[in-house]
Amino acid sequence: MTDHIPAILSDAEESLARAQVAFDGLQYDEAEQLAQAVVTRLTPLFEREDMGEEADSTSLKFKLIAILAHAFNRLNVIALARNNPDEAIRTALVGLSYSERIGHDIRTANLLANLGKAYLGTSHYTLALDTYRRALALSEKHALQALTAQIVGQMGIAYKELTDYTAALENFHKALILMEELDDQSGVATNTINIAIVHQAFGDHQRALESFQSALGMFDALGDKSAVAFTLSSIGGLYFRINDFPQALELLGRALAMQVELGEKRDAAVARGNMGHAYKSIGDYDKALEYLQQAYHESVEIGAVYPQLHWLNGLGDLFSEQEFAGYSPEIAADYLLQAIDLSTAHGIRSVTLAAYQSLDALYRKTQN
Repeated sequence: MTDHIPAILSDAEESLARAQVAFDGLQYDEAEQLAQAVVTRLTPLFEREDMGEEADSTSLKFKLIAILAHAFNRLNVIALARNNPDEAIRTALVGLSYSERIGHDIRTANLLANLGKAYLGTSHYTLALDTYRRALALSEKHALQALTAQIVGQMGIAYKELTDYTAALENFHKALILMEELDDQSGVATNTINIAIVHQAFGDHQRALESFQSALGMFDALGDKSAVAFTLSSIGGLYFRINDFPQALELLGRALAMQVELGEKRDAAVARGNMGHAYKSIGDYDKALEYLQQAYHESVEIGAVYPQLHWLNGLGDLFSEQEFAGYSPEIAADYLLQAIDLSTAHGIRSVTLAAYQSLDALYRKTQN
C-alpha cells in the first residue's frame, strides 16, 4: 500500500524547494501556498498504520516526519517575515513536535531560534530567553556559528527589554565578535546599535552617540533604509535624553517619514511617541497629546507591549501637567495604573518603577 509514497515524498521535497525560491524572491503568498499544500497532503499519511515506525532513518515514516518538519519551518519563517508572531509561534511548535521526534537537531535549533524571536515579538521576554537557551545549546553542539551569533544577539535584546543591561551588553559583545568573524556587516551594525542602546541606558551618552553614528555609517553603506531610519530615531531619542529637543524632533521627524514610507509600523509608532515626549518637554501639549495617543493606538494595534508602556507613562505624565488644558489627575492616574499592571505582567521592571514614581508625584501634587 505504500508503493506510491516515495513519489509523494519526492514531490513534496520539490514543492518545498520551490517554496524556498519563492520566499527568497519575496513571493510570500506563493511560498506559503506551496508549503501549506505539502502539509495538507502529507499529514494524513502520518497516521496510516502501514507507514510503520520512524526510528529507522531510512524508513518512509522518518522521511515523512522530516519533510513535515521542513514544511512547518518554512511556514514559520514566512510568518516571521510577515511580522505575524502568533502564527510564527504556532508553526514553530508544530514543526518542533516533528523535528524533535526524529532527533533532527539542526532543524530543531532553527525552529527554537525562530520561536524565541516570535516570543520577543509578543513581549514574552522570559519565555524567549528560555527558548533561546535551548536553541543555543544545539547550535553550539553542531558548531552553527551563524545561528549561534543570531541567537546570542537576540538573547541580548530579551535581556535589554527585561532591563538586565549587564547581561544584554555581554551578549551583544559576544554576538558582535561572532559577526565580525563571519564578516557579516549587517550583523556587526545591528549589534553595534544594540550596544549603543545599552550605553544609553547606563547614561553613557557619549559612548552611545559614537556607537549610534558608527552603526548609521554601516547601515548607510549597506543601503539598508529601514535600519538607517531606526538608527536616526535612536539618535533622536538620545538627543531627547540630553534635553536637546529641537535636534531630537528633527531626527525623529526624519525617521518617522522614512518608516511610514517603508511600512515599518512598530518603529514608526516609537518615533511618533518619542516626538510626543519631546513636544511635551517644550510645552506644546496639544501636539504631545496627538502624537502620544496615536503612538499608543498604533502600538496596541500591532501588539507591541513595550512601546505601549512608554506611551501610557507619557500620557499619564501629560495629564498630570497643570499647565495642560486637559489636566486631569483621574485620567493621569488611570494611564499610570494601566502602565503598572501591564509592565508588571511582562516583568518590565524599569517601566513599573517609572510609573510608580510618576503616580507618587501625582498623588503628592493632589495631596492624595
